[in-house]
Amino acid sequence: MRSTKEGKKAARGASPSDAPPIDPEALLCALVLAPKTYTRNKFFRFYEQPELAKVRRRAARVRGIIRQLGGGSAAAIGQIIGEQVFDDRVLLRYKLDAIHFARTTALTPLEAALVHYALHVATGAEVSVSDRELVLRTTGRLSLSFELPARALVPPRNGSPGAQKETP
Repeated sequence: MRSTKEGKKAARGASPSDAPPIDPEALLCALVLAPKTYTRNKFFRFYEQPELAKVRRRAARVRGIIRQLGGGSAAAIGQIIGEQVFDDRVLLRYKLDAIHFARTTALTPLEAALVHYALHVATGAEVSVSDRELVLRTTGRLSLSFELPARALVPPRNGSPGAQKETP
């Protein structure tokens, strides 16, 4: 007779180690830029792995910063007032004048690049070439995890995000 624990595991299916390996930093990019792409319900095996669950929390934090800076309302439009780069961290300071709020947070270089890139996509703010390339190169590593063509995850370069070039 099976124990209750074994029965639950069998009902859930294979163990988390059976999930295909995925690059945590590439997953971070996907979860920040397109969070509905890797939902917890569809990709449950990923989120059973402690390292990938941590990536999900990091992505939520970065999306919160982007939401505060890019804003969905006039009160939530913030501005970056300082940025200091250390060896492995970027100290980002920003404020939201409408609600008298200021925050300083430590981010990885990739997280900071994601903030800049997402603000560029959402508001047209400037983004450095190095930030853009870091985000695109890291996101492109998802194609290695899922055997996708490398160009499948690179956005079009002609104008606005998602713009399609017309072919004659």
